[in-house]
Amino acid sequence: MQLYHASQDGNISVFEPRLPTKVDLGNNKAVVWAVSAPRLYNYLLPRDCPRISFFKAATTSDADADKFMLTDAIYAVILVEQQWLKAILETTLYLYEFDPTHFYLLDDNAGYYLSEQREYPLCMQPVTDLFAALFLAQVEIRLVQRLKDYVHPILHSSLGFSMIRMQNAKP
Repeated sequence: MQLYHASQDGNISVFEPRLPTKVDLGNNKAVVWAVSAPRLYNYLLPRDCPRISFFKAATTSDADADKFMLTDAIYAVILVEQQWLKAILETTLYLYEFDPTHFYLLDDNAGYYLSEQREYPLCMQPVTDLFAALFLAQVEIRLVQRLKDYVHPILHSSLGFSMIRMQNAKP
């Protein structure tokens, strides 16, 4: 299992556990966050960029797959408001890989893993072309006017999904 942390800071030598800022995650312990390789694509965007991503889950209906995914050639879709295009093009991310030994699963759908101890990255890899990294992961990017127009249809579908930094989306 490969676990990663994506950051816009390329100078992190140690990850100290800290309290989560989102109360809806149900975790009140200081932790180090990581994401599994299959869901890393959700974090290949600037940190504050709001996004909705979705993928064909085991429970996804053929009708929803046809309606939202459009093709079997992609693994996932990420919707991003077009105002974020410049930031996506100009952002460099740094992927820190962790030894998974001390991590435990928080959310399988999102691929979230936690460690309650200090973690030292095994390695760090810069990603200077986020679109290329997403395309390599077979993720389609769709630029949209307003993310909030897609919340209800995705929530009420049979797709697997993540909605990240939605507080930064257009009202």
